[in-house]
Amino acid sequence: MFEVLPVLTLLLVLHGAPVAAQAVCDERTEIVKNLVNKHREAQIGVGLERPGVRLIEIWTNCSTGTWTILRTDANGIACLLAAGENWLSRSCVSGHLIQGK
Repeated sequence: MFEVLPVLTLLLVLHGAPVAAQAVCDERTEIVKNLVNKHREAQIGVGLERPGVRLIEIWTNCSTGTWTILRTDANGIACLLAAGENWLSRSCVSGHLIQGK
């Protein structure tokens, strides 16, 4: 059992980090264009992680259930923190986004 551990460690070091663990970052405008045009997602939530430092956004497509969590730094660089499927929200009813008043 203990002989396998060094081999596994060596394989992980040689192979590098998994692709899913690598951050996807770009100018916010480019990422938002992709979310809107390719995935048809709309912003459903936004908040400040630390005032003046990072903006956290939640984007979703109510029809398909895809979702994305985006973090944007003060310099305008955005990174995808997470993305997935089967988003459920009170903001989405019958596959449509309900806009707040």
